[in-house]
Amino acid sequence: MRATLADLPESPIWSINATTAETGRRFRFKANGCGDYRLGYADAKAFPLAQALAVSAAFPGAVGPLSIETGHYIWRKRPVWDAPPESAQIVTLPYKHLHLYDGGLYDNLGLEPLFNVGTHEVKTAGASILLCDAGAPLRDGFNINPVNPARLQRWMDVVMEQQRALRVRAFIHALQCGVAGAYLQIGSCAGQQLARVHHPAANSDVWLPSSEVEKAARAPTSLKRMSQEQFELLHRHGRETAHWNSLAYPYLGSLLPQPARC
Repeated sequence: MRATLADLPESPIWSINATTAETGRRFRFKANGCGDYRLGYADAKAFPLAQALAVSAAFPGAVGPLSIETGHYIWRKRPVWDAPPESAQIVTLPYKHLHLYDGGLYDNLGLEPLFNVGTHEVKTAGASILLCDAGAPLRDGFNINPVNPARLQRWMDVVMEQQRALRVRAFIHALQCGVAGAYLQIGSCAGQQLARVHHPAANSDVWLPSSEVEKAARAPTSLKRMSQEQFELLHRHGRETAHWNSLAYPYLGSLLPQPARC
């Protein structure tokens, strides 16, 4: 609980994402500092890791935002987007405080640090991307009366679903064009997916039925303690999702685990 950003290891590279309320951009915490590309970046090695992680709970209307006093840090920004890092110059931010919300508002998949959606390219040459999408699928239906505040939540869910879909489509297209990686989505039924590609394991193995997969996909995100039964269901669904992908798409090689059946 007392660790700072400086305590993060060199490998793997951690990028803890937030959303800057002032700019609407992805604000990231890394071992070498924090910031977003519109504001610039600051050396914040002493920033508490617990606070950076807590931003994931700062969902609008519920908790947050996390406030950072900009005067406590020296901010540097490159003159243009693709300028070399050493060209960064000291800047004064126009805000005394920055307000940070959950990074999922900007990119709920956390894909942006690794993948360029515009060019469909991996940002680190030779890297493979394993994208795990555990976002709850958008439910069909709209049985909400006109004065129910749940309508606001529904509108936000629709916007976030479209934002996620656009990023996923770009990533899937990149995989089809040869980018090394995999897309693992919650709610995918292993037996049905393997049957779709005519893999013999669709019938030879015992997979979770679609009703149990649906239950796993609808597991609520909350601060309540998870029951043993719910944990086992989520664990098995995650294991099966990785396993059926490795069976259906053998070109993934060692990128995906080969878990033992139980």
